[in-house]
Amino acid sequence: MIRTRFKDCYYLFLLLVGVVLCTQQPVEAQTVTVINENNDQVIIPDSILHKAGQSEEDTDRKIASWLNSVGYFRAVKKHDDSGNTVWSTGCRFELGSVLFSTPPAGSYIKPVTTSYSDNILESVIERELDLYREQGFYFAQATIYDLNTDELACTVDASVTVQKGALVYAEQLLFSGNRLNSADYLITISGFRDSLLVTDSNLQVIQTALNGSELFNEVSSPILYEENGAFVLVTGVEERALNSFEGILGYVPDQSGNGQIVGDFDLSLWNVLAQGNGLNLNYERLRPENTRLTIGVRQHWLGSIPMGAEAGFSLFQNDSTYQLRTIDLKGYYQVRPQSRIILGIGNSQTTSGSNSGLLVEPDGKRSFAELGFRISTLTNPDVPRNGLVFEAMLGSARRSLEIDSLNAYTQNYLKGSLRSYFGVGERSVLAVRTELFILNSDRFTDSDLIRFGGANSFRGYSEEQFNASGLWWGDLEYRFLLNRSSYIFGFVAAGTYNRPQLFTEVNKQFSQKDFLQSLGFGISYRTRIGRLTFSYAVATDEGAGNGKVHVGIRTSL
Repeated sequence: MIRTRFKDCYYLFLLLVGVVLCTQQPVEAQTVTVINENNDQVIIPDSILHKAGQSEEDTDRKIASWLNSVGYFRAVKKHDDSGNTVWSTGCRFELGSVLFSTPPAGSYIKPVTTSYSDNILESVIERELDLYREQGFYFAQATIYDLNTDELACTVDASVTVQKGALVYAEQLLFSGNRLNSADYLITISGFRDSLLVTDSNLQVIQTALNGSELFNEVSSPILYEENGAFVLVTGVEERALNSFEGILGYVPDQSGNGQIVGDFDLSLWNVLAQGNGLNLNYERLRPENTRLTIGVRQHWLGSIPMGAEAGFSLFQNDSTYQLRTIDLKGYYQVRPQSRIILGIGNSQTTSGSNSGLLVEPDGKRSFAELGFRISTLTNPDVPRNGLVFEAMLGSARRSLEIDSLNAYTQNYLKGSLRSYFGVGERSVLAVRTELFILNSDRFTDSDLIRFGGANSFRGYSEEQFNASGLWWGDLEYRFLLNRSSYIFGFVAAGTYNRPQLFTEVNKQFSQKDFLQSLGFGISYRTRIGRLTFSYAVATDEGAGNGKVHVGIRTSL
């Protein structure tokens, strides 16, 4: 009995489902089309079209609102023969002018003449507010209180009220993230002064000045806060590791295939005696019996004056042939946050050490003076993604040799260098580097010439393998960023140089002009103990087995 009733109910249920399915008519989805005055279809944003759970009235309201927001104030809804919705936009209105009222001062009209949209009107208003902010009305606001449409001319004029508020002055500049440099010192180099009028340009000057000091890897734009009724600026900084030790070791095969170990060791100390005071000690083992020792001290800013001074001493021992000692003084004046004028003077002496009777470098003296400039727009000197460093120096020297002391002569020279970085996408950087040196002189000695080659200059060749009176070289490096502070790289380099006949040479047997090329790859990786580097570089006219390998580490102290 129970089973029979269950079967009857089951069959009845199936019958009812079949009736419903058979009687249900297919419903076609209704389409919505927008046609402009040129009879072209206008694409409607997906966020506005009909969605599940949204009524037709809601869809119509959204479409009408969107059409108004892009300048179609006379749009009309219709239906075609198939029952589909068609919106006819009519003409698109132009924004003719904006009336800005600034009570109680008055009002003024700003002509615009462009196709209307809410975004365009907002950008016009925002640009106008930027002008008020640049005058110190940092909290200026605007309210749109009327849109006056001309139906015949298809134009719309907007009326806007501007509330300027009061002028805003910052009483203090605070820093977040500074540990090595004191706040007072950073305030000095930032150019901040008490009761600074807060404008976008003044905030940009502070950020640019801090970046131009090259003390930071990152400087955020100052943010305005109100504290106890007074306004203060707060900027975040990420300091560079200026107290550091850096060492580079290189394995450099010679033409016979025998390897040589070269090294470059640098100790840098910052704020040694006072804020802005630095000490640098550098030792280079360039090749067997060739070494250089350099000691330098510097002061960045002299009190509140944007001036700096440097003093240095270097000792170069060219195997057993001669020794070169140089003392130099430099001063600079920072004309802008990112540029400075440099003046330098110095004196060098050479002492011959040859006991073989072959004179390579005669005893002599050289006094010189230099004038130049330096421009730096880097925002992260350790791993830059954009910006450049350009330095050029024009110098003149008075040279005398003991073996011909009556015939002192003048040397003029120009040297320049450029490093430029271009961000390509989020993880790629193109780094361009070039160096130029031109020496004009009646005579040349070995110590007068510029030395180049090795990990710190023209990679792919031995450390200071070449010396020249004329030089130009450059390299192009591609960097792929592994993270914010690490990258792998590959490069190509090319250049030309001229090695003249020296005063001690009887003929031009050793003079040379040549064109050089090299390529290589490597990695620079930031770890907890410091930055680790590895590079392999080889000249294109040598085999891969003669490639130069360098490994290095830079660690904070």
